[in-house]
Amino acid sequence: MTNPLLPYILLAGLLLVGASGGVGYYYGGKNADARAELKMGEHLALDRKAEADNTTAILAKERELTQALTDVGDAYEKGKKDAEQTARDVTAGLRNGTVQLHSRWASCETQRLADGTAASIELAAAKRDREESIGRIIGYARDADNKEAALRAAYNQMRERLQPAVSQLE
Repeated sequence: MTNPLLPYILLAGLLLVGASGGVGYYYGGKNADARAELKMGEHLALDRKAEADNTTAILAKERELTQALTDVGDAYEKGKKDAEQTARDVTAGLRNGTVQLHSRWASCETQRLADGTAASIELAAAKRDREESIGRIIGYARDADNKEAALRAAYNQMRERLQPAVSQLE
């Protein structure tokens, strides 16, 4: 004899097993989502830390570069002032007699030049030496001006390249 309630009990059992499976599936998916959110949060925190570290490194490098460019500019200005002061000192020394030029640069000494031919040869040589010296001095001044312009251009170029990065960080 079979129990007339047996099909209902089996159906209730199947429904219970199905409901249990559905609840398990629901909570399993919910936990997986929570784990994924937790991992994503950790990943985003690491990204933020890396970005902050990179920003700090960029600012430090920018400060180093700015300081290096400032040092180069200061050294150039100091060298320029030293050269100007040396020129003033030499000029003053020539005027008061404490500094004397090498004989080939000195002005013509008439007592030494008794012979007219020797005088004209020495005058021509002295003039040529002075012109060569003046040419070298002008060349050095031009080189210094070109170096200054190149340094200023490099400084401005680096400043323009770094300005967007600094603006983003602010």
